[in-house]
Amino acid sequence: MRRVPPLLALFLALALGASGCILWDPATRKDTLPDPDTVAPSRALRLAPGETQQGELVCEEGFCQQWYRIDVAEPGTLRVEVTLGVANPPIARAVLHDGAGQVLSRANTEQGTTLLVEAAVDAGPAALLVQSGKGRLPYTVSVRLE
Repeated sequence: MRRVPPLLALFLALALGASGCILWDPATRKDTLPDPDTVAPSRALRLAPGETQQGELVCEEGFCQQWYRIDVAEPGTLRVEVTLGVANPPIARAVLHDGAGQVLSRANTEQGTTLLVEAAVDAGPAALLVQSGKGRLPYTVSVRLE
């Protein structure tokens, strides 16, 4: 059996990807909206532009998460800051979704202890996911619409 040279294999992979034969989805299972049939609506905490809310995730193992529903009254740029309350936090991220569940913006602790997610949004609901790895993570969420 004849082996394909590595450079040719890379070229073929790029060509197939450009033609749409290979699909890559940057969203991970952990940051997609839950199935509404399996999650009680009360699990998402409500936020509105102009509000600030404190929260805490305490993970014994794996990942812990908290969803927020942000009701946007008019189109604009939605800016959400998640400020972590510890100097050396566990791995954490914030993910902003539109009302249809599409990821609009992501930030994680590689960018520091203030996770900023922002995007242009239409009037209606948006969702924020705050997620953390093993450990204790106190945080503050601030929402602005500009």
